[in-house]
Amino acid sequence: MKGAWVALALAIASSSAHAGDCKLTQIATLPTVFDRSGGPTVPVTLGSKQAWMLVDTGGTFSMLGKHVVDETHASTSQIKGGRFSLVSNKALKEIAEVRPFALGEMKTEKFNFLVLPDGEVGSSDLGTIAPDILANFDVEFDFGHRKMNLFSQNHCAGKVVYWADEWS
Repeated sequence: MKGAWVALALAIASSSAHAGDCKLTQIATLPTVFDRSGGPTVPVTLGSKQAWMLVDTGGTFSMLGKHVVDETHASTSQIKGGRFSLVSNKALKEIAEVRPFALGEMKTEKFNFLVLPDGEVGSSDLGTIAPDILANFDVEFDFGHRKMNLFSQNHCAGKVVYWADEWS
């Protein structure tokens, strides 16, 4: 599913990636709300359900709570050929295919999430957005303005500071 995010990012950024137009391209800005534990959450659409999910920069794969999988009628399949475990050593056994999935205004036809047993989701009762999605972008947290900004990784070296005219 990484390919869908890469294709989306490249399509958005292609207009500014030409050699003569060397600038940072912002793909999305997402409002950020802090959950009860202080973690940043961003808006998502899971099928027809709109919600806020925890951004987990320390995770590996994005995950959904079992009750969300059931609510969204996502199709599930067993994980084959491997095992994913939580810190608690509980095994994750299923993958859920959510159709469609959107992160803010960026939409993909489908996305696969690991399924978490209810009660194991941590501070978010829905699930997490992890580096399997975020690694496709340069990510900036602007906590002062309560935003998460996503930028194209297709930019010129040294052309990433947009908030100041000069820097050292």
